[in-house]
Amino acid sequence: IMEIRGSEFIALATDGDVMLGGHDWDMRLFHHLARAFQRERGTDPSRDPVSAGRLLEQAVELKHTLSARTRATAVVRHGDKSFEAAVTRDEFKELTADLLERTLQTSRETLAAAQMTWSDVDRLLLVGGATRMPMVVEAVEKLTGLAPDRSVNPDEAVARGAALYARYVLAGGTRDSEQAAREVGFAVTNVNAHGLG
Repeated sequence: IMEIRGSEFIALATDGDVMLGGHDWDMRLFHHLARAFQRERGTDPSRDPVSAGRLLEQAVELKHTLSARTRATAVVRHGDKSFEAAVTRDEFKELTADLLERTLQTSRETLAAAQMTWSDVDRLLLVGGATRMPMVVEAVEKLTGLAPDRSVNPDEAVARGAALYARYVLAGGTRDSEQAAREVGFAVTNVNAHGLG
């Protein structure tokens, strides 16, 4: 959570679930497809390294397709057997409901750390590829009451911010913030990147 006053950027709170990311959503689809294949064809493709690699690729592609469409299919192959599995966006949402709740809980905890309410927040910026999933956008909108700002590419936002911050630090931001602010055009007041204790 940032407070922005002109060219001054003040981090009020930050947090994140470092054990949660888009790969977790991929793996839910991976296991779902493997179970469906096993029910239909009597063998588990996830136990074979080659089949499992192809299955993970199918799961990632399925996730991306479900971000754009409400239904998608994957052809799962293992040995001489194949199976076409259809997954709806609603099924995917149900498979990953606990992952989404972890995301929302982190948001609540960060807001509490800043001693704020959602009505104190003016702008919501979603970053990371997982924010392309409609379920994430809908859940965050419902939680916060804010429509996400889409002015920054979610895949590039963190890298761009890190590059700007690196420029600030290289200009001496950790030693002489006023001098660094003059050189780069902005000032940063940061917090620890993770909770301690």
